[in-house]
Amino acid sequence: MDVINRTAFPALAFEGLDTQDQPFHVLVMRITYVLRPGAGAGQCTHHLDFADDQAPLAATDSFLGDPALTSPRGESDYAPFKPRCDVLVLGHAHAPRGRPCRRFTASLKLLRPGPAGQALLDASLGIVGPRWFRKKRWPLRWIYGLLRFGSLGLVRVNPWTLTAPAAIGSVPLTYEFAFGGTLTIPVEAMSRVPKKFRLPPERQQDLGQPAAAYARNEANPIGMGHATLWALQAGRVKRLPAPQIEAPGRPVTSAYFWQNARGKIKPGKELTPAGCGPLGRGWSPRRLLAGTPDAAWVRERHPLLPRDFDFGYWNCAHPQWQTEHLRGDEVLTLTNLLPADARSAVQDAQGNTLARFALPGHQPFALVRYPDGRTASVALMTDTLILDLESGSVTQVARARLPKAEPIQGLEFRMEVNPSALAAAREAGRP
Repeated sequence: MDVINRTAFPALAFEGLDTQDQPFHVLVMRITYVLRPGAGAGQCTHHLDFADDQAPLAATDSFLGDPALTSPRGESDYAPFKPRCDVLVLGHAHAPRGRPCRRFTASLKLLRPGPAGQALLDASLGIVGPRWFRKKRWPLRWIYGLLRFGSLGLVRVNPWTLTAPAAIGSVPLTYEFAFGGTLTIPVEAMSRVPKKFRLPPERQQDLGQPAAAYARNEANPIGMGHATLWALQAGRVKRLPAPQIEAPGRPVTSAYFWQNARGKIKPGKELTPAGCGPLGRGWSPRRLLAGTPDAAWVRERHPLLPRDFDFGYWNCAHPQWQTEHLRGDEVLTLTNLLPADARSAVQDAQGNTLARFALPGHQPFALVRYPDGRTASVALMTDTLILDLESGSVTQVARARLPKAEPIQGLEFRMEVNPSALAAAREAGRP
C-alpha cells in the first residue's frame, strides 16, 4: 500500500489488531497550533494559528522525570484506537486575580459548536494550598488510647488532624499533588515492619533508594496523602503532606485519611486521583482494562490481545476529562488555567481568569484508492486534545481505522481547511 502525505502535518499509517485477531489499518495525524492572544470569532479571547514548527508524532511515552517516580507527561500517538477523546491540560492552576489564596477552582468547559452550545465536557479541580496530616499531641492520643482500651477496641478515635492550608499562587497540574503516593519505610526500621510486608533483599532498591517496605497507592503511586496503619507505625510518621488537588465534591479529610490507613474505606468510595494529565498505564483501574494476562493467555494467545481487552485502555486522560471524538469548531473556556496577567485573558465578577477560544475546524482526512479504481474519503476524528499552557501550544491528534480485509492500493493524507477559520485569520491580519 502506497502512503502519501499531502499535508504539512506529521501523519502515519500502521497496522492494529482487534480482540478477534482481525487486522486493521490505523491512520493518525498530529496537528500543532499556537495559542495566541487576540479575539477570534464570537466572544473568544484567544485564537489558534498553525505552528510554524509542527511537532512529530510521539513515538514513546514521556514523563516529568524518572518514569518510576514521576507522572506521565504524554503518551505515544501509536495507539490503535481510542473510543473517546482525551482532553489533557499541562501547566499550572493560578489563583484568581493573581493573589495567593487558600482555595480556588480551576476548570475547563468544552462546548459543541452552534447556538445551543451543548457542553461536551465540564471538568473542574479544587486547588488547595500546602497543608499536612499531622498526628495530634500526645495527651490527646493518650486519652484516645484509654477510650479504646476501656471500650475493648469498639471506640477508636482518629488521632490525626488536617492543618489549615496556606495561601498559594499556583499549583502544578500533575498527579504528584493529587491524593495517592507511596510511603517508604527505611531499612533501619526493618524490625518494626510486619514480616508479610518486608521487601526481600533483591527488591529493596525498587524505588531507587534502600527501603525495608513501602505502602503504595495503586491508583496514583506518585501522589500525596496515602498511608497504611502498619506503615505509619513502622515509620513512626508524625506528619504527612496532604493533597493540593481535589475532585469537586470529594474533599480530602483527616477522617478519610484515618479510614484509608485502617483499610476501612468501602468499595467504590475510594478517592481516585484528581487531575487533568495522563494517567499511568500501570495505575488502577486503567491497567484492568488491558484484560487478563493469566496463564491461559500466555499459553494460548500471547502475544495477541486478551479476549477481555478493552480499547478504553488506550484513553489516558482521567475519565472526567474524556469526551466524545471532536469534529472541529468546538469552543473551550479555561478558568484559572492561565495567569491573571495573561494577555487577552479577562476576569469575571469573582476575579477568576477566563480564556476562551475555538478549535479552527480544519478536517484531516484520507483519500483511499482501491485496486478496482474506486476512491473513498475517510475522516480522521480528533481523539486527543493536548493543551500545553506553559509553551502556549494546542495539539490535536486525529485517527481513523480501515478494515484490512479489503485490499487498498494507496492512500493520501489530506486536510480540508475550514474557510471560516481562514477568513477570520485574514480579518485579524494573520497569515
